[in-house]
Amino acid sequence: MELLRQYPESKVAALDFALPMLENGKAKKLRKGRGERIFPVQADGRSLPLPDNCMSAATIAFGIRNILPRQEAYAEFLRVLKPGARLCILEFGTGSKRVWKGLYNFYLDKVLPFLGDRISGDPGAYRYLAETIKSFPDERALGEELLEAGFERVYNVPMMSGIVYLHVAEAPGGRRAERSPESAVSEEVSAVKASASKTLAKKTAVKKTAAPKKGASKATTASKGKASPKKSISKKKSAPKKAASKKAAKS
Repeated sequence: MELLRQYPESKVAALDFALPMLENGKAKKLRKGRGERIFPVQADGRSLPLPDNCMSAATIAFGIRNILPRQEAYAEFLRVLKPGARLCILEFGTGSKRVWKGLYNFYLDKVLPFLGDRISGDPGAYRYLAETIKSFPDERALGEELLEAGFERVYNVPMMSGIVYLHVAEAPGGRRAERSPESAVSEEVSAVKASASKTLAKKTAVKKTAAPKKGASKATTASKGKASPKKSISKKKSAPKKAASKKAAKS
């Protein structure tokens, strides 16, 4: 649904191994009025029911951990992607690293299964989730897997202190392959960071433009309807310069 929001003319093949997931997703997308451009299909990630070189992009979020062996899924992604098309994997980082001074690891081991038992009555499912996160390879190992599978321009973007990673890999044969991998990776990472900084700047701007609290300075209150504080400051600073120039002329 997010892909269609950003690229309204595209068509999305929504593949999942679990039929109940597709049924729930189908009802959701129909409510949003995007049913005509999303095609749900029950399929195995190691055997995609798609022709060669037919997809402009492929994404998988929090699912590659559940496909073994992963190499078979990589081979299928590579087969169906057009030359130069991207594979984007959103996945938890390995739980073997200490994050937030071990607080995140404690959450995985103790808190998550406990909450799962209280909320869903199935602590085993949440214990399984924690175990798969722990046993998952770190970002460098996963990048090496993608390179060995035949992908190019592989890089990752850490999120939430490394709890989550966005892994990006490109099918060989694209036009962008003319650029060096180092410069391409640098450009992509810079673009992601720039997008994040813009979002943060917008939030900060909203906070700064909030209504002034009681006890605000008179200068701030009086500036409404008049010149901006920056302009008034510049005028005050320029006055001494004029005075100085007159003295210099007289002398």
